[in-house]
Amino acid sequence: MLGFAIPLLVLGAILSAIGILLLSPPPFDKPAVLLCRATKTSAGWTVVATLSTVLAVMSVSPLWDVAHMRRHAKESSADSLQRRSQMVEAQLTAVLTGACLVLIFVVRKLGLVIAQRDSLTTSQQAMLKQVEGLRNEYNRVTSGEQPKAGATSASNDTAQLKQQAQSLQKKLDEAVEDRRRAKSDAEVLKNQSRGLEKEYDRLLQENDDLKRKLSRHDSSATYQGSNKRD
Repeated sequence: MLGFAIPLLVLGAILSAIGILLLSPPPFDKPAVLLCRATKTSAGWTVVATLSTVLAVMSVSPLWDVAHMRRHAKESSADSLQRRSQMVEAQLTAVLTGACLVLIFVVRKLGLVIAQRDSLTTSQQAMLKQVEGLRNEYNRVTSGEQPKAGATSASNDTAQLKQQAQSLQKKLDEAVEDRRRAKSDAEVLKNQSRGLEKEYDRLLQENDDLKRKLSRHDSSATYQGSNKRD
């Protein structure tokens, strides 16, 4: 079962790298954002769902092994040592699988929020240009003297420009508010991603500690076995 730990560590490292890229300033976050945006397609979502299902199924087996070994804990010292080693391996696999499963959804959500923020920023800039153009046109129409015959037409044009300006200003205010909310969501997800990366580093440290404990247990079991034969 310990053989599953290496692929899980690789997957966790890849997800952590994507999360670090997402937390980087533009334009360094573009590749990770594009990758997360690709998961909104049918093919991308199929990959995410398949990988998540595999990890969820993989987490069931070690949890079952841990529960089974705890129910049959009373055995001889040699068997107990071996059972403890198997329990440590099962617990390590379960923890790594759960961490990778959580990272998949957190990193994907963070990337989609950043992509939405970038889209809102682009839309806001386009609206600002439209509002500026309408404001200049409005100032040009209202500042010039119109002949009496065209006074009614000029008044209608001015009213239409006012309505368009008000409509665009309203859309601009909504876009600014959406951008503010998206930025707030992105900050929350960034903080969660940093916490998960710290938790992943802690799990790696626990993995190293567990490997050292397993090595000491194996050495102790070998030494006890040689003493019994003597």
